[in-house]
Amino acid sequence: MGLLAVVTGASSGIGEALAYELARAGYDVILAARRTDRLEHVQSTIQDMYAVTAYTYSVDVGIAHKREQFVEFCKKTARETQQVIDVFINNAGFGIFDSFHESSLSQHLALIHVNIEALTYFSHVFINYFETQGKGYLMNVSSIVGFMIGPYASTYYASKNYVQSFTEALASESKKRKTNTVIMALCPGLIASEFARVAGINSTHNSKIAKRFASQNTSSDSIFGGLGKFFGAVMKGVASSRSVARYAVKHMFKKKRVVIYPRFWKYLIFIQSRFLTRKYATSIIANLQKNRIH
Repeated sequence: MGLLAVVTGASSGIGEALAYELARAGYDVILAARRTDRLEHVQSTIQDMYAVTAYTYSVDVGIAHKREQFVEFCKKTARETQQVIDVFINNAGFGIFDSFHESSLSQHLALIHVNIEALTYFSHVFINYFETQGKGYLMNVSSIVGFMIGPYASTYYASKNYVQSFTEALASESKKRKTNTVIMALCPGLIASEFARVAGINSTHNSKIAKRFASQNTSSDSIFGGLGKFFGAVMKGVASSRSVARYAVKHMFKKKRVVIYPRFWKYLIFIQSRFLTRKYATSIIANLQKNRIH
């Protein structure tokens, strides 16, 4: 039987790039997102580039009955094409980058419906699906902010903390049961994608922040100078969605539980957890976030 891969949030950014990578690996793909025009563009591009079939489904996964209908569409497509769903990627999500009390409560609740509720629902459905058929891959797209606290992006950071903890717990449960279901959390760093535009991030601040870090205590003998240059490089270092997707799919097939990319973010997370207090790290992030929003 043939193999299907499903990607939510597939109309742009990492989701679109993951769809291309899975098609390149020979999978027929089911692409889901809200914007029909963008989905059709991705569908056309995939079918022009690769000898696979791409299906589209326009859906707001934040609405419970809509995501249930989407699951039925996925299963029906698999039955009618005599294929099995081998990969499911929870990528749909968005961020709100503003003071919590000054932004719309309805937007924060919508974020929770998409980033947490929908991801939890799909994870439950497809873990059971994979265990019934004997194998499968579940990738939940988290973020490096899943290891942090995020003032001025409170619900977004909190949602990614949930995704990170939840996915690692599911992976541990799966290993204890000795199943053939691979469960992985993808943790990208700064990405050159449409996400920042939708979230309202002013990316021109990245280079300014980098210069500020690098200009302070830059003596070659100063540990703070080294850290300043390091954090400056981090703020300037933005990966492409395609490079993240290629790295993620490669390591998913290697059955990794947690994939962080670009890889230097591992060192930033280590430094934060090892050398900074939780309060001080949060203060740093608060200053960075405040300078990145409009």
